[in-house]
Amino acid sequence: MTDSAFVEVSMSDFYAAIGPQNVTVSIAPGPYPYTAEFFTPTREVRGRKVGYMSEGEGLAKYRYFLPNNLLCVKPDAEAK
Repeated sequence: MTDSAFVEVSMSDFYAAIGPQNVTVSIAPGPYPYTAEFFTPTREVRGRKVGYMSEGEGLAKYRYFLPNNLLCVKPDAEAK
């Protein structure tokens, strides 16, 4: 992932941000493990789930990315 407009986040933060949105998932063309892109109806990419293979393991793992403008401030961080 080289797009600087996207930031890697945890799986729980990713789905917390993506969940309430009206998005459609599309698998990007390419070899396994796959990359899934989450699009709005206007085709704006709102998130990416990028698959990769760890050395010596047989199952894919995933990294999650959100655009900078979707990152939300956690309530605990506001209190400080």
